[in-house]
Amino acid sequence: PFHSIHPNSPMPPQPSRPQGIRYPTTAKELPTIEVEVFLDFCCPFSAKMYKTLKKVYEAAPGVLQGLQFVIHLVPQPWHPQSPILHEVGLAIRDVAGDDGFFAYADLIFSEGLQLNYFDSETFEMTRKGIYEKLIDQANAAGVINE
Repeated sequence: PFHSIHPNSPMPPQPSRPQGIRYPTTAKELPTIEVEVFLDFCCPFSAKMYKTLKKVYEAAPGVLQGLQFVIHLVPQPWHPQSPILHEVGLAIRDVAGDDGFFAYADLIFSEGLQLNYFDSETFEMTRKGIYEKLIDQANAAGVINE
């Protein structure tokens, strides 16, 4: 039989911080509009979207004062290396904060480094090798310092 949840039962635990990563803004006030953006570091279409959002934000920061982009990472199952790229991005966020995370996103998307993590490029690599390559590239770009 169907069991309903009792109205007085406790709610499930909430995350300690809001889900998603807010794109840096110069706005002094809370945004009136939040745009939820779902990206995959290994997806060429996500790269195109990220570059476009970045251009829009940089071209008209005053116009977008009430707008906030919130990035959600969604590894797509047809990009097998995607979870690794996301894990490194989240680890960088833990170490270097949101600024470090977005520097990493810029590196992956803007420099076209995601192409280095397609199946054809990583077929002979180990998982550990992929992590090491990503971290080396982040270090070389100044995103993090070991």
